[in-house]
Amino acid sequence: MCTFDFFVGATQDNQFALSNFQIDLFRRLWVEFRKGNQSIRLVSSNDLNIMPMRHFFDSITPLFYDLIPQEGRVLDIGSGGGLPGLPLAICCPEIKMTLIDSNRKKMSFVRHVVRTLALNQIRVLTDRVENLHVEKVYQKSFDVCVARAVTSIDTLVKWGAPLLKINGRLICFKGPEPDTEIDQAEDSIASCHCIVEKVLKVKDLDKMSKMCLVIIKKEGG
Repeated sequence: MCTFDFFVGATQDNQFALSNFQIDLFRRLWVEFRKGNQSIRLVSSNDLNIMPMRHFFDSITPLFYDLIPQEGRVLDIGSGGGLPGLPLAICCPEIKMTLIDSNRKKMSFVRHVVRTLALNQIRVLTDRVENLHVEKVYQKSFDVCVARAVTSIDTLVKWGAPLLKINGRLICFKGPEPDTEIDQAEDSIASCHCIVEKVLKVKDLDKMSKMCLVIIKKEGG
């Protein structure tokens, strides 16, 4: 079985069946990453052939735990080449997704993908996420913030909390042992009126926990 079919099967195994239209969008997204990676280092060249499992599957794991609303506003912090935002948008066409990163070349690639795949619910911002804190249109406006391979939990809380609605969630994609990072973020979590709601150990296809989703909930502020 090829890596793409493996990806599709794995989503079904997690009770999240992709439509034929969504499967086609993921195929096209894979093609765009292959082309884009020739001029911009979007992902490791070693990852391109296994991208559906290494990056697409990882990106949509919050959906397996009902962490992303089918409608609402989601912010992808430090989106880079569009991960996890692009895969999440393909799976959840009703959400309003904003992808932000300060890397102009990568954001240019993301804009190209949004146009090519007609992912019209996505807004792409080339900026630092901290700059959104002073814009009222973004303050306390998102239901969920996601961040994959960006920075520490401590920093993500400081960046994300001002942009979340009350009861909104920050989803941090982390390695299998996030406890030290969580401890180091304790003061920031408290001062931003947040709590660590749960830590989910995500098992890959080898049934080994290689990733955690650290879920931080905003309770006030």
